[in-house]
Amino acid sequence: VELGLPPERTVACVLEVPRGKGNVRWSPRFMDDLQATFEMITCREPFSVQLVGDNKAFVSFELVQRSLTVGGKAIKGVSDVCTLTDEEALTQDLPLGAHLIDLYGAGRWKFTVPLLNSAKIAQEKAEKEKAEREKQEKSEKAEREREAKINKAEREAKAKEEAAKKKQEEEEQRKMEEEEEKQRKKAAEQEENERKQEEGEKEKKRKQEEEE
Repeated sequence: VELGLPPERTVACVLEVPRGKGNVRWSPRFMDDLQATFEMITCREPFSVQLVGDNKAFVSFELVQRSLTVGGKAIKGVSDVCTLTDEEALTQDLPLGAHLIDLYGAGRWKFTVPLLNSAKIAQEKAEKEKAEREKQEKSEKAEREREAKINKAEREAKAKEEAAKKKQEEEEQRKMEEEEEKQRKKAAEQEENERKQEEGEKEKKRKQEEEE
């Protein structure tokens, strides 16, 4: 109470900090390591830590409003009998994190929790993020290569289709030119035959006139 901490949401924890030259209290990561250790114990319940002595820490949990949910969705239209809303003078249980801390230190048997290494946790997190980022980049690269292959195949198919179409048009043009050439030759032959026939008739007529 003197420290301004809510007594109904605050628990005291005993710290067994080694003394002497290797005292971890002088480590710049001591509070980070302590925070990481409490997060592991309390399953990341929202809290704050305050040291009040050489071997004692107060862990104060934040007030979390909980609602009746099913499948992660709040239930609407539920009777007040089920939700216990707008009631006063009700006994409240300690936060879940307090019970989890109590599991290590309550009763006859007490268990110590080694101090976690926040730097190692941060390194493992960075390595995990790096692995996920590399995996994502690899996946994106594979997707780009797949799209490039698809685009290349589409371009090749389109080029092949255009080449076939162009070849067909050239073949049709060649056949048309051959047909036109045949028509011209036929017309020239017909014209030549008509000319010869006309000359023959003229020659025949001339001979008849000479005989007369």
